[in-house]
Amino acid sequence: MVYKDLTPENISDINKSFHEINYVFLLLSVLFGIFSHLSRAWRWKYPLNHLGYKPKIYNSFFTTMIGYFANMGIPRSGEILRCGVMSKYENI
Repeated sequence: MVYKDLTPENISDINKSFHEINYVFLLLSVLFGIFSHLSRAWRWKYPLNHLGYKPKIYNSFFTTMIGYFANMGIPRSGEILRCGVMSKYENI
C-alpha cells in the first residue's frame, strides 16, 4: 500500500500541493498551536503555585511537550514522565 501511495504521480501531486500552500494560514496554525501548548503549560503550573512551588514557565512548557511526545509511544505515560521531569528540573 505504501508503494501504491508513493507512485511518481502521487509524489507530483504532493509537491504541487506543497507549492500551493497559503503561508498565512500555515503561520496562523503554528501560532495557535504554540499558544495552545503555552496555555496548557500555564494551566499545569497553576496548581503547583498553590502548593508553594514556583516552576518556570519554560520548564512547564517543555515538560508538557515531553509528556505529549511520550503519549504518542505509550498512552498515559506522558503524565508520569511529565511529573518526573518537572520534579527533576524544579526540585518539586
